[in-house]
Amino acid sequence: MFQLREEFETCDHTRTYVPGDVQVGQHRIVMLDSDTSLDALRKADTVVLGPGSLYTSILPALTAPGVADAIIGSNARVVFVMNLMTEPGETDDYSAADFMHALQRHAPGVPVHYLLQNSEELPTLQCELYGSNGAKPIPAALSLGGLPIQCVARDLLIDLKAASNTSLANKLRHDPAKLASAILELSAWHDA
Repeated sequence: MFQLREEFETCDHTRTYVPGDVQVGQHRIVMLDSDTSLDALRKADTVVLGPGSLYTSILPALTAPGVADAIIGSNARVVFVMNLMTEPGETDDYSAADFMHALQRHAPGVPVHYLLQNSEELPTLQCELYGSNGAKPIPAALSLGGLPIQCVARDLLIDLKAASNTSLANKLRHDPAKLASAILELSAWHDA
């Protein structure tokens, strides 16, 4: 199991690292003890999968030794956060159902209780920018063709006007606060 931590810079702009960490972009990946990680999964109330690259992020994490079994053996509700757009060369033309079928093929037995999706229309300009690279919006699904997964749609899109002067300008992203709120809402459904 890996945990992402923000990289910190000291006043003189030198970087500070913890021994054993691996630098990836602006983040450090810190290896956690696998027994501790698996135990945390077994005891979790909610497990969140995504958003992220299906075949290069989510599925590799689920196929790491013990991870799928820990989730299967837990009482956790599993929330899959749907990406906003497809990824060229990875999830071309995928629907929400295609994501769930791929998950079932590669991590059989891992339950998904809720498919959390963005309900808001994506801005045309950003769709065109992403579309020039082959990405397409993933429409929110009302059902998944018989799969026993509850589809939930919420406004999860970052406010692009507020992000216009940041590194997120013109990037389609989930809003962290909206996403956290929706996940907590789903967790509360499970507890009710």
